[in-house]
Amino acid sequence: MFSGGRRTRDGLSSGWLLPGSALVSIMAAMAFLASLAMAGFFGACVLSDRWSSGTQGIVTVQVPSPSSQAEKQQDDVALSRIDAVMQLLQKIGNVASVRLLSSSELEHLLEPWLGVSGMAALPLPAVIEVHMKPGSDMAQEVPAILDRIAPGTMIEGNDKWRQILAHLAMSLTWVAELSMGAVCLVLVMVVSMVTRLGLGARRETVLILHGMGVEDGYIASRFGRYMAKLSVAGGCIGTLMAIPVLSLLGRVSSSFSASGTSEPPAVFTHLPPVVLHGIEAAGLVPSIACGLLIIPIMVMLIGWMTAQLSVRIWLRRLP
Repeated sequence: MFSGGRRTRDGLSSGWLLPGSALVSIMAAMAFLASLAMAGFFGACVLSDRWSSGTQGIVTVQVPSPSSQAEKQQDDVALSRIDAVMQLLQKIGNVASVRLLSSSELEHLLEPWLGVSGMAALPLPAVIEVHMKPGSDMAQEVPAILDRIAPGTMIEGNDKWRQILAHLAMSLTWVAELSMGAVCLVLVMVVSMVTRLGLGARRETVLILHGMGVEDGYIASRFGRYMAKLSVAGGCIGTLMAIPVLSLLGRVSSSFSASGTSEPPAVFTHLPPVVLHGIEAAGLVPSIACGLLIIPIMVMLIGWMTAQLSVRIWLRRLP
């Protein structure tokens, strides 16, 4: 009666027990929010990597009166202040590259504050952009050495701004993770509540079956299977609803960054070309598109596991 390949009526009408249309709508809304939270998490991770790599190890050196003669070096060769500073910076072991900004680059940087006219009459210092090797910083004795060679030389690092950007990106990642966790928690609470309502509506039937020796796993599986169907349907609908929103956000953000040119994950190499072209046409980032494929499965697993666990707990509490 309760096992085997032939389906029999046992009084557990799951379609009546659980309000299908209402539950699918709730699942779709949760899947939509989960998709947005997942996209926010991937976006925060990309920003964190880009901000960290874009500002890491960059030091700016300003040399006033660059054409003046520098203090005498050990080799007693007369050099201009800028040449002496450049030579010293290039000899430092943890320096990856040294680049002297051109006059046009300086004018472009100062144009918002000083304007175009009258800039040539100002005694502008020479600005050197120093890129440090990964994981290394400027030695503490370098500023004193540069000041002896070219008095008034200033060194400005970006460690403070790098730390601020890193903390900001980490905060965004935490917010996205908390949002995803909150969506999953609400989903569990909704499925648990609906399952308990269904058990309450068929309490007498469940008690009779339980008293006849029907195993808890059978009753829980009936609820779990039906909940899984509703969950995967709602998960697919909610994910499809999120695609236009994420596509629009991806197209807007692509004008500010080159994230759309990143290599797709390895799993994408096994997808048909039609699917790959569809992802590119939708304007989705490969990592986000890969995450969207997981959302319906995640919603289905949460619905199935929560329903089964709720039924088992309810049955264990029976007298």
